[in-house]
Amino acid sequence: MERILNKKTAFITGGGQGIGRGIALKLAEAGANIVIAQRNQETAKSVIDEIQLMGREATAIYIDVTDKESVEKCIAKSLKAFPEIQIIINNAGSLQKNIGDFTSESDFDLCYNVNLKGIWNVAVQFSEHLAKHRQGKIINISSTGGRGPDPLFPAYCASKSAAINLTQSLAIKFASHNVNVNAICPGIIWTPMWEKIEQFLCDENRLTSNNNGAIFNSYTKQIPLGRPQTSEDIGNAAVFLASKYSCNITGQSIDIDGGELLASSTRP
Repeated sequence: MERILNKKTAFITGGGQGIGRGIALKLAEAGANIVIAQRNQETAKSVIDEIQLMGREATAIYIDVTDKESVEKCIAKSLKAFPEIQIIINNAGSLQKNIGDFTSESDFDLCYNVNLKGIWNVAVQFSEHLAKHRQGKIINISSTGGRGPDPLFPAYCASKSAAINLTQSLAIKFASHNVNVNAICPGIIWTPMWEKIEQFLCDENRLTSNNNGAIFNSYTKQIPLGRPQTSEDIGNAAVFLASKYSCNITGQSIDIDGGELLASSTRP
């Protein structure tokens, strides 16, 4: 991969596994140094090792994106280690614990605190830094689930939809500082989050949980390009949005879904 992010530094929440891991590795391949900010420091270790083998600098710092004080401390430590962080990836996310439950207040609190307030907390704490340097890229990871309703995931979908709207507001707010703010909406990707969905659907349909992702595979058959997405796909999009080639793109939310949403809109 061309090193279009050479000498840049990226701050990624939840970068130790799943989509975040794919983003971290792709940004590192493109030349960026990486700060992985997340609660579980153990899962970040293998990613840090891989990045360092590429010859990049990388570190992991604890953060709870729902807690303002934790975010402040994490960003202060990050900027001490890398004073010129230019790329901010808000990837940390949470699925509701009670899939299919519309009545769970705790699920709405969880999804909104992580998926929406987490983005806001990070953006607020980085705002002075970005304004000072008059450059930067903020990339928020939303979801195609934020494009419409789903009775199985009402709290999750609502929070991801709100994240798209917040991205647009932040894009306008940060434009005067020469900062681009965009969102990526991943489609169907086999991650620890999808494993939970698979387990729930197996239980609902009285299927064994070791069905080798049969339900996931049935969803992928609805994708026009005929294949699921990968964390590397999301990473490639993040590299583009973090690079100079996206300098005139802001306030956008890009679906990485193989055309699935497009096809669903044409079905009777």
